[in-house]
Amino acid sequence: MANEFRHNTVGTDLTQAEFEAVGLHIFNNQAAGDMPVATSATQISRLPVGTLGQGLKSNGVMPFWSSDLSLVSVQTFPAGSGTYTKNTNATKILVEGVAGGGGGGGANGNNAGMGAGGGGGGSYFRRFITSPNTSYSYVVGAGGGRGLYVSGTSGNNGANTTFDAAGTQNLLAPGGALGSGTGSLVSNSNPKICASGAGGVTATGNGSVAGDVFIAGNPGDIGVSASRTSSHGGAGGSSFFGGAGGGGNANAANANGEGNAGGNYGGGGGGGAGSANAAGTFRGGNGGNGGGGILIVWEFA
Repeated sequence: MANEFRHNTVGTDLTQAEFEAVGLHIFNNQAAGDMPVATSATQISRLPVGTLGQGLKSNGVMPFWSSDLSLVSVQTFPAGSGTYTKNTNATKILVEGVAGGGGGGGANGNNAGMGAGGGGGGSYFRRFITSPNTSYSYVVGAGGGRGLYVSGTSGNNGANTTFDAAGTQNLLAPGGALGSGTGSLVSNSNPKICASGAGGVTATGNGSVAGDVFIAGNPGDIGVSASRTSSHGGAGGSSFFGGAGGGGNANAANANGEGNAGGNYGGGGGGGAGSANAAGTFRGGNGGNGGGGILIVWEFA
């Protein structure tokens, strides 16, 4: 029968050389690269070699060659730096990264209604690498710190996320820009406007690879003060994963409006807001911290 493992035909008598020969046992139709497979409890048969790029898989009963990818594992890395090491069973990787979001500005509410700007969202990259290295260096950007209401300071920029910063497969996602505090007003007339943070500019990567995705972060919203007793901090900009932090609201009943932190990964923090309360006391609101970035590596065999 075809593909069975059998004795080779050497005649009616075996010499010592024939008995010890490497060709004494072969498969029918044997070719280089073929593998032995137990097709039953008593039979060993030939599994022909697969085609270029195929991997050996199993349906739970028998092994077979397939061109489909199987997910081996997923590695995730929060804000920080280090080295990614590929799973030994992985032959291809899909890399996603988003940068840190910008922090929202603080509103001091000093004798006026004040609304600070929201921070921008971090940008995003995605690349499928068919012949990955064993390891890559990485940096995952932290979210920008918030601005404080005490002096109406601006937030801080979100930090960049990089993958293999020194190599040919370099990927870079810029962080979201800071939201301005109330010390940096665009207009001194009513309604007063406080500048927002720009989103992280479009991510980049060395070399063009089919399927590359590079997305800019969304900008934050401006902060607006309609009057001394009514103001609104700008919302943060969203990243690829969303997560825009809401801006603070301040009015006579709520004189200090805190901006919300950027949610998810890479979302910009919301701007704070301040105004006078019913008793005429002025307060301000802190901005929200920007959301930290993340690196996700999907490993396939």
